[in-house]
Amino acid sequence: NTYMGLIKIFLEFFVENIILFSPVAGFLSEDILLFLIVVASVNNTAFLPFLLIGLLGFIGMLAHDTIIYKLTNLNIINELSNKFNLSNNSLISFIKRFSGTHYLIPLIFSKFIYGIRTAAVVLVSRREKKFKSFLLYNSFANAVWLLVMLPVGWLTGKGFSFLFETAKNLERILAVAFVIVILIY
Repeated sequence: NTYMGLIKIFLEFFVENIILFSPVAGFLSEDILLFLIVVASVNNTAFLPFLLIGLLGFIGMLAHDTIIYKLTNLNIINELSNKFNLSNNSLISFIKRFSGTHYLIPLIFSKFIYGIRTAAVVLVSRREKKFKSFLLYNSFANAVWLLVMLPVGWLTGKGFSFLFETAKNLERILAVAFVIVILIY
């Protein structure tokens, strides 16, 4: 019973302070950020806080990719890459074939395809040595993802709200029908 009480307290704190979690969610994964967007929509978050969740998640995504960029360009990482022949990794090879010489394409697609975000950032980081250019490409890719996924997350949350409300109504109808059947019987 205490365990359930703690879970309830945590969930209430989470829902009331969902904005605080958005930069961390963006840092960890676009999927986690999308989950937060859906939860915010289900809980009828107002428009401005909803946009703030997107903005702070965007900052978290940029922070993640910037750290990967900086780590990728360290000498020790280059030495490890050469030692373990990481440039021939199948995921990196796929991204190289897919992107050609364009940096923006793999960055945009990496935001939508699960599991290649970091690999695409590493690839672009190794090719694009100007941090300002990398930041511009990456910011654009993250903005494209947000422009697509904010409405998708909001609509998904509204769909879940509709399903929850419908289930409550259906539950009430079935309860009344059950009582009527018992009374008639």
